[in-house]
Amino acid sequence: MNLGIKKLSGTYRVGLTSMLLFLLSCSTARNLKEQKIKLTPPEIETFAAILNLKGDTNKGKIKLNLELFYKKNGSLIFYPHTSWGSGFFKAKLQEDTLTIYFPEDQKYYRDDIENFQEKTNWGWEIKLKELMEMIVEKNLESSERAEISYKKFKKYEAYDLPSEIELKFKSTSKKIKVKFKEQRINPDLEDKIFQLEIPEEAQRVDLVEE
Repeated sequence: MNLGIKKLSGTYRVGLTSMLLFLLSCSTARNLKEQKIKLTPPEIETFAAILNLKGDTNKGKIKLNLELFYKKNGSLIFYPHTSWGSGFFKAKLQEDTLTIYFPEDQKYYRDDIENFQEKTNWGWEIKLKELMEMIVEKNLESSERAEISYKKFKKYEAYDLPSEIELKFKSTSKKIKVKFKEQRINPDLEDKIFQLEIPEEAQRVDLVEE
């Protein structure tokens, strides 16, 4: 039966088939290119970072460059990152105990983390351990008093990690930004990194809000 449809010539049919195959291959290649393969970071056993903390708290503005090291056994140590050394303090969080050593003044503070936040009028509207969890684990989406956003993902070694984290406090709309200069997941960290030696002559002090 003739339906009025002309048969395609052999040459035209081959040319049309080749063109369709070409278009399909380009489309497939483009779709594959657009699909980024994101590797899920492994469970964090250790973590190291150089970061910048900047923003407003209830106690005023803050701007700090920190070097931070974490080990899953409950050890976390951090101190100012400067071109001439660890700066004016070195802090260690071991389970629920916070120790801060001031080497220039030969003084140190040690107390339960909850007492520290209460006595010093912490003023961050987020607990210190939540802040550290946000920086290390990056799985805290919000807290009782703050919204947390993970932004500007970049490739760090084999993983896509946020290079910036923003905290927005619910009651005041004040913000704090954490910007990572460097970060490494599960690096080989020597035990001595987590040692915070307090000289015998150092004086223990209390950090009390006046």
